[in-house]
Amino acid sequence: MAKEEPSVEEVYTKLSKQFSLPPFEELDMECELSIIDLKDVKEKYFLRAIARKIEDRLSFFQDIFAEILNPDLGSVGSLYESHFFDDHEKEVLFVPFQKLMIAQRNLLEAHTLLDNKNYANVIQEIWSQYPSFKKEVLALTKKMKESWEKQLDPKEKLGYFG
Repeated sequence: MAKEEPSVEEVYTKLSKQFSLPPFEELDMECELSIIDLKDVKEKYFLRAIARKIEDRLSFFQDIFAEILNPDLGSVGSLYESHFFDDHEKEVLFVPFQKLMIAQRNLLEAHTLLDNKNYANVIQEIWSQYPSFKKEVLALTKKMKESWEKQLDPKEKLGYFG
């Protein structure tokens, strides 16, 4: 009879004991660790796979900030939403964006070093900052959504963009 493969959570728990990782349930909820295919990822590379999942989530957050800080000129939506943020608000938004960039560069460094201890340290560090990242993103998306809920004069707004 073939040996049953361990679950993602079991592999994570084993590594968590070794490296003091964040709780699996929280990280799984935010970064979808459960969908990592253990057939494709050997246990010795599992922390790399987790780091990639975290990187995907942070990239998603960065893209939201980037839409406001540096809107795509080809995107009417980005240009419109960015218009609702004054220069001071954009300066304030740059601070969490900068922290996200630092986290991304820490991941880049970990991907260069390819050391499990380093991966674990970066995961721990990013996870300690994650609640503030999420809070900032939620505040930003709330204002972005509110910009669309205002009564708009399409002719006036389309004239602004073109």
